[in-house]
Amino acid sequence: VYKLASKKHPLTLLKTDAQGNALGGAEFTFTGAADSSPTLTSKADGQIWTGTLKAGVYTLTETKAPESYKKPTEPIKITIAADGSVTTDAAETDVKVDNKAHTVTVINFPATVKVTLIKVETGKPDKRLEGAEFQLSASGWAKQAETDANGQIVWNDVPVDKEYTLTETKAPKGYLAAAESVTITIEDTGEIVCSSTSVEAQKAADGSITITVTNSPGQRLPNTGGIGTLLFTAAGASLMGAAFLLLAL
Repeated sequence: VYKLASKKHPLTLLKTDAQGNALGGAEFTFTGAADSSPTLTSKADGQIWTGTLKAGVYTLTETKAPESYKKPTEPIKITIAADGSVTTDAAETDVKVDNKAHTVTVINFPATVKVTLIKVETGKPDKRLEGAEFQLSASGWAKQAETDANGQIVWNDVPVDKEYTLTETKAPKGYLAAAESVTITIEDTGEIVCSSTSVEAQKAADGSITITVTNSPGQRLPNTGGIGTLLFTAAGASLMGAAFLLLAL
């Protein structure tokens, strides 16, 4: 006599990045039934495992992420219902279920991202500015560089899941430097949050990040008490002395 409870359902486990590109080299344990394979490695086409399983609850744990990618912090509970439909306890950003194709796709996010800073003149987005110096820093990590002839700085391998401070340490000649530092958060998914409306930060489809910073033309006045102030004061005093001498004649 055929029993519905003994029926097996097709399932394929896949590994990709957030853009759907297959990732090989990820290692997993897959437990929950005697006929499930305990240790798995994703292939170059992203396939982790394919076969048939009885209704039940299974646990997929990623023990090693592909090179340059972050490993999920929690195991994934996969539940197969009696009708073969599949659900998981993971967020949709981390795991995608396709019950028509009978697939569960586990997504990895990069451990680092490429960040490109672009410096332009305020109101003239096509006018790139060379010679601006910036520091991008976070706890235990810091980089400093100068914009090139294309007005760009490229930082490769910037760690995700950190809060950064972006500081303009030197403005291009003839321009005003940003008065304040900007806080930029790169989340574990590679999404970016910026504290300033004057700085534009965008994430591209390939996961890279572009930060656009503007500068206004001008020169800052000398600091109070600095050598520039002393020179202006001395020149003014000399002019006043000359005027008194002329009046006395």
